[in-house]
Amino acid sequence: MNNLVFNTAADQLLTTVTGTVTVSALTGTVTVSEITNPVTIGNTSLTVSVTSYAFTSDVETVTAGSGTGQVFDNTDISNQKVGTFFIYNTGAETLTISLQVSPTTTSTYYIDDPSYSAITVAAGENTLMVLSKFANYARLQYTGATSTDFEAYYNFQT
Repeated sequence: MNNLVFNTAADQLLTTVTGTVTVSALTGTVTVSEITNPVTIGNTSLTVSVTSYAFTSDVETVTAGSGTGQVFDNTDISNQKVGTFFIYNTGAETLTISLQVSPTTTSTYYIDDPSYSAITVAAGENTLMVLSKFANYARLQYTGATSTDFEAYYNFQT
């Protein structure tokens, strides 16, 4: 177990700590996030803020003819901890979809996530794709034969 001790008001900690943190002779604000164990506060002169995860979500409804396109193009995922794309094929034709990531918004830099490349989604079916690769940007690339109708959702947690 790691112990971290603060003894003066000038001490600051901006890092991840596992174990016990002791704060003494300090007034001010302490912010705690990503709590996995109980937190005990013994100093009544401190303002303590326990934060939760921020959550972002969006939905796109796609109605297109045959061919290839992108949805959630250039979605910035650089500050996201966890992310999932959900796809529901509302059309009558099979849909092929890939999760792509890129270090830049330039289209030629996007590459398929090998775990989610050319996934087929039958009419009336759904699938999900979990972001497992670290990158700056993500998007979904889709291909449909005659008509492409689907709903795509993303849920991100920071």
